[in-house]
This record gives sequence, C-alpha cells and structure tokens, in this order.
Amino acid sequence: MNQNNMPNVGVTPDVKARMKVFLFYVADIVLVLVWCGVAMIIANLVFPDSRAGINWLFQGINLVLRFG
Repeated sequence: MNQNNMPNVGVTPDVKARMKVFLFYVADIVLVLVWCGVAMIIANLVFPDSRAGINWLFQGINLVLRFG
C-alpha cells in the first residue's frame, strides 16, 4: 500500500514545449539570415552595379525559394 499522499509534481510540459518552439524560431531566423547573406554575396559577385533591378529580383526570388 502506498501511504504517500503527496502528488507527483514535476516540470510542466508546457514550459518545455515553449522552449522548443522558441529554439525552432531562433534556428529558422538564423537560417534566413545566412541564406540572405549568401544570396547577397553571390549577387554582388555576379551582377554589376548597373543591374540593380536584376539584383533585387534575384534577392526576391531567393526569399521566395527560402520560404517556399
């Protein structure tokens, strides 16, 4: 017979779940920043300054591909 009337109190799963979601968002934001940085480096190496419109189009396509 278990005479212990104390409830089993531990860490609530909600705290752990919020931390996992937060880390997921941080990792996603870091990946977006790295992706945009690499795309800017490639765009600056490939497109000359006179092709600023194509450069912005390239950046937009990269963002669509990143989030797609």
